[in-house]
Amino acid sequence: MTHRRYLILCTILWLVAGPWLLLPTQATALTVAALLVLLASRLGSRRWGGYGLRPTWMDGFVAVYLLLVALAYLVSPLPALSLPKFTAAIWGAFGYFLAQDWLETPQALRRFAVGLGLAGVGLALLGLVVVAWPTSAQVVDLRFLYRRLPQLGLVHRNEMAGLQLLLLPFVVAWWRWSPAGWRRWLALAGLSLFVVLLLFTQARAVLLSGVAMLAAWWLWGRLPLRRVGLAVLALLLVLVVGLGVVVSRPGAGYAQLLAIVSRLDAGSKTDLAAGSAGGTAAVQSDAIGSWTTRLELWRAAGQMLADYPALGAGLYTFYPVAKANYVFQVVGFDSDLRHAHNLWLQAGASFGWPGVLLFGLWWGLLLAALWQTGRAGNSRDWPPLARLWGVSLVGFLAYGLVDVVTLGHRTAVLVWLVLAGAAVIVRETRSLTRPGWALVLAPPLLLLLLLPFWPRNLAYIRLDRVQLAGSGHLPAAASLAGDSRRLGLRAFLEGDDAAALAAWQGDAAARADAGDAGDAGDAGDAAQFAQGRGFQAHRARDLATAERFYSLAVALGADNSQVYYWRGLVRLDLADPAGAAADLAQAVRAAEAEAADDTWRALLHFQWGRALAGQADWAAALAQANEAIALDGTPVRYYELLGDVLTALGDPAGAAAAYERAGAGP
Repeated sequence: MTHRRYLILCTILWLVAGPWLLLPTQATALTVAALLVLLASRLGSRRWGGYGLRPTWMDGFVAVYLLLVALAYLVSPLPALSLPKFTAAIWGAFGYFLAQDWLETPQALRRFAVGLGLAGVGLALLGLVVVAWPTSAQVVDLRFLYRRLPQLGLVHRNEMAGLQLLLLPFVVAWWRWSPAGWRRWLALAGLSLFVVLLLFTQARAVLLSGVAMLAAWWLWGRLPLRRVGLAVLALLLVLVVGLGVVVSRPGAGYAQLLAIVSRLDAGSKTDLAAGSAGGTAAVQSDAIGSWTTRLELWRAAGQMLADYPALGAGLYTFYPVAKANYVFQVVGFDSDLRHAHNLWLQAGASFGWPGVLLFGLWWGLLLAALWQTGRAGNSRDWPPLARLWGVSLVGFLAYGLVDVVTLGHRTAVLVWLVLAGAAVIVRETRSLTRPGWALVLAPPLLLLLLLPFWPRNLAYIRLDRVQLAGSGHLPAAASLAGDSRRLGLRAFLEGDDAAALAAWQGDAAARADAGDAGDAGDAGDAAQFAQGRGFQAHRARDLATAERFYSLAVALGADNSQVYYWRGLVRLDLADPAGAAADLAQAVRAAEAEAADDTWRALLHFQWGRALAGQADWAAALAQANEAIALDGTPVRYYELLGDVLTALGDPAGAAAAYERAGAGP
């Protein structure tokens, strides 16, 4: 078989394998078969295709990445959640190697760039159908337009924006390289559609990335690499130090930082402009503050790097693990944000410090090689291509500072293909021929050097597996020594609430000794941690667990209307109206002390009335129903409760009037 025919066959096999690797839970046997076929197609290249592999030093980083992916999948506390990311990363990596086989000349790369531009326009057309369009006003209120678009919600608009930034230079190149006539006009129409959809996403990170891409376009290859490298390292140092400040900031200082960042949200997001402090109402809405959310996620990711330094917390399990072990003040308990909103922190959460080192070396050396190619004066073909790929990757990485399209996303095959083109440029121009295998082997070496941290890391993962997946065995208490939070969780999972309370009270005492008391958002606040875990269990309809967590939160000092309200609802569902009535009465008193708004207080009175009605205390229930209506006469269910109570009290005329207000019969 000729080389070309073998490549065509491998391409067909790769495309056919895609659905089974992107949806691995649909047919496990076919997924395994697809993996074996792809592996055979690579190993048999010399025997059946008549050619050998042409490796580059960048392929070593890909191999190390796949090694870390496999390890992170093996230790994942949620294998079912990690599996699609694992197989998607493998499919993307095979696409990367396959594209390298096809691309050898500048002419082939130009055609490939045009193909990526066409793929970008196709992505924009598909985005009109599959993007989860916002229901809130965002930066500019375009809801009148969003409502006219399909709402399949298969791809988040920020993920779409990240992919579009990656492909934007190639769409522009398609337009510029198109010959005059109808092809040029068609390319211009495609570029216009592409840019319009990018603006529709209203991803504010697009502005940051756009500035970085323009600067890269004008400067690429014009300055010595050493000077540019020092500037980039200085910028990264500032970012790392800033992140360290965010992670280690004392309680009161962190609260002040949140207040400052929330004003940035209020100034750039329409639905938050009315209240510059954000607050719980904003947190639980679609108009959640983007920058305050990121700040809190980055802080949690930094804490995760400290807790899981060697092996990470499992392949792309950042958010469930973070929710299970840390406190969130701004991010709503029922939010599902999935990743760390930073490419390097996400790598750290999945792979530990070896992942952070790998991404830093991989992307840094690749950009350095492309920069050197852009400075080459002995070729007319390679420098423009190096600039094109360099600008694309700069935009993608700038976007990766505040959001993530990981190499394990189902859409990340486009990232892998762009990486393949960059690797070919470096391979064919030999712009970076001697980075040294020591750099490629540095992440695995760091993994081995962190061997003393493996037992602790694995103990945390075992605990996460028990609490998240309900499988495995709890780690020994000795392996968690010194970590009051997780010792308390271990005791809770054993059913020993008294021991959990004692451990978390010790956590609070340690925080107070460290001078970090009084901040409800700090990771050491055991009361808010227990309250948050209670809400998560409540949302999952694990009512018994939710009641236990809420009770521990109260014992730890949570004295707010929310914790009593939610425990009251749990006790209503558990057929304990007396306990529910006591909790909701306390919630009402706490809301008055908090000077809460009338809408919230009305809801509390209504639920209190429901609990009293469950005890057949009709007179007290009537008083609460009337109080709820006096505070907020809008909800229909308040009048329905009033009608039920009046019926029980033998007042059919009053009940009929209440039902009439509710728009329902008795």
